[in-house]
Amino acid sequence: MAVAPPSSRIPIITLLLVLAISAVYSSSSSSSSPAPANGSDTDLAALLAFKSQLADPHGVLADNWTGTSFWHWVGVTCSRRRPRVTALSFSATPLFGSLVPHLGNLSFLSVLNITDANLTGSIPPELGKLGRIKYLRLEGNSLSSSIPTALGNLTRLELLNLSYNQLTGQISPDLCTHMPKLETISLAANNLSGQIPPYLFNNTPSLQYIHFGYNILSGPIPEAICNMSLLQYMSFGHNNFTGTIPINQNYSLPMLQTFHLYQNKFTGRIPLGLASCQYLEHFSLCYNLFLDIVPLCAVT
Repeated sequence: MAVAPPSSRIPIITLLLVLAISAVYSSSSSSSSPAPANGSDTDLAALLAFKSQLADPHGVLADNWTGTSFWHWVGVTCSRRRPRVTALSFSATPLFGSLVPHLGNLSFLSVLNITDANLTGSIPPELGKLGRIKYLRLEGNSLSSSIPTALGNLTRLELLNLSYNQLTGQISPDLCTHMPKLETISLAANNLSGQIPPYLFNNTPSLQYIHFGYNILSGPIPEAICNMSLLQYMSFGHNNFTGTIPINQNYSLPMLQTFHLYQNKFTGRIPLGLASCQYLEHFSLCYNLFLDIVPLCAVT
């Protein structure tokens, strides 16, 4: 049998030495590479940034938001499976400050509920990154500027309440375009102006509650409101709307209970289709310019 010459063989000790050196080099190289960002660290940073912008006169955050175990902090709810923030909620807690863009990094957030908290400043467009959010409530503050177009990216949103603030500008045509699960929208008691985009409600089949009252909105109201089979509450009162109420022979508002158009400049006739709303309890069309009297079957 032919035997390989000595020069072609690698001594076993040399081979083991090469493998050991290779393993050490590989380990040191991986340890010197930056580690991927930890999700809980990102959430902690976002919460601390939020805290840093608030005056907190009652010390609610100062006394409770200490250390790094944020899953025990007041107002914070986390997932049972991992330390990720799923809800941030404060109601009637004076915080006096602004919302920080960092809140958009709370990628597991499904509830943002900060109401009657004396918040000021604008709504950060970064909130449009909250892909899991279902409930966004910021009513009863002093938020200003326009409603960010980026909020239209919240495809899982079921409730949007920005009422009783100082928001201005027009409503984006894309605000509700990608919100098929939206059930409640309230933009009431702000300073919103311009027309309601005609296709705003064309992709909101789950809508049950609309309140756009007490703004300075003008023009006609969208025709899509005539065919919302789940709608129970609709108020456009105390604005500058003009034109006629949409007249659609195929009215489909079988669940409607409240319908307010008072204190506008509507003209023309009252659609007889409203008479088919058998659950209608609250119906106000006063202080308009209608030609008709209110149908007796719709008076409560």
